[in-house]
Amino acid sequence: MEKYWPSLAVQSKAGREGFWRHQWKEHGTGQSRYLASDYFRLAVRLMKNMDGLVLNALKVKGIQPNGSTYLKTDYIKAIKTVTRDKDPLLFCFRKNQADHHLKEVIICIDDQGRSFISCLGRLEKIQDRCKPNIRFPFQA
Repeated sequence: MEKYWPSLAVQSKAGREGFWRHQWKEHGTGQSRYLASDYFRLAVRLMKNMDGLVLNALKVKGIQPNGSTYLKTDYIKAIKTVTRDKDPLLFCFRKNQADHHLKEVIICIDDQGRSFISCLGRLEKIQDRCKPNIRFPFQA
């Protein structure tokens, strides 16, 4: 799980386990067809299949995990090259009012786990909480 579903904001083992519990509670429990083990197995399979495509797409567009700030629209354009033009969601945390750090990239898939779908309007509990300028944390 640590390799295929990392958190950009949490470094401790206990923190990562809490992160994954949160993912199941917020996103997995709505999929009544999946047990927790099935949900995470599917997530890891999808991450293996994507094999760093999102990070590579960001790097191709000059967006590097080096602590620099980039435009939100540039992140989205780069990610949409992977999701076949389907909208992702970006989730950020604030260091202060002006300094937003990328915490999570959310990519939505259909119920069968086969096709990308737009995240817009699908995740009522999650709002895109990123300002127009987003800092990309150093890669762990």
